[in-house]
Amino acid sequence: DESAVAAESDEDRADAQVVSTTILSPSVSVFGTARYMTFGFDSATGLMRDFDSLLVGVGCELAMAKGLRGGATFGVQAQDYDDPGIDSESVPYVNLWLRGQTIPSTRLTGEVTHGLRDSDAYPYASQEYTDVRALVEWDASPRVTLSASGTYSRSDYDGASPSGTLPVEDGREDRYIAETSVAYNFSSTTSLTLSQRHEDLDSDVGESFTKNTTRLVFGREF
Repeated sequence: DESAVAAESDEDRADAQVVSTTILSPSVSVFGTARYMTFGFDSATGLMRDFDSLLVGVGCELAMAKGLRGGATFGVQAQDYDDPGIDSESVPYVNLWLRGQTIPSTRLTGEVTHGLRDSDAYPYASQEYTDVRALVEWDASPRVTLSASGTYSRSDYDGASPSGTLPVEDGREDRYIAETSVAYNFSSTTSLTLSQRHEDLDSDVGESFTKNTTRLVFGREF
């Protein structure tokens, strides 16, 4: 909405993904995946931050015990930039996850992801990131669900910048997010959720900040 920001940072993104899964047994499945992503950024000064990304990976999912499943995806992610001044790059892609249910009313999720994605900092085009997330959900009663989650995200930016900008340095961002919520389920299809989110960003390449967000969400499934 801020015109000066929109002129340089409005973004279009399109994704396409194909996944093929083979079930080897009731407790083991393997899969292959390919995902193509394209990103386009507006620029009032003609900077080319656009790029295409291709991810190819293989993985498996295991039922480790009753109520406990885990999985992993390993692959490579390559990005090709429209600006000839930015070299194409590729990094390993890793996604590890674990989901459990200790008792019928408690659910636990843990996940780690490493790869490439679009930039959160101007004028960089992309970032190499590692996300670590944990989530706990507890059905305190048939109608009330409590949840808490924590996320740590590290982003690494290299010094490559689009042609026409001043040289930029390598940099890093560390983002910490903690969120709690309480949901009241009026029925199996209708709920009201109150959540509180705290975010702390420590950045070498942009503004560092702390932000608190409160949300009230009415949900209806059809």
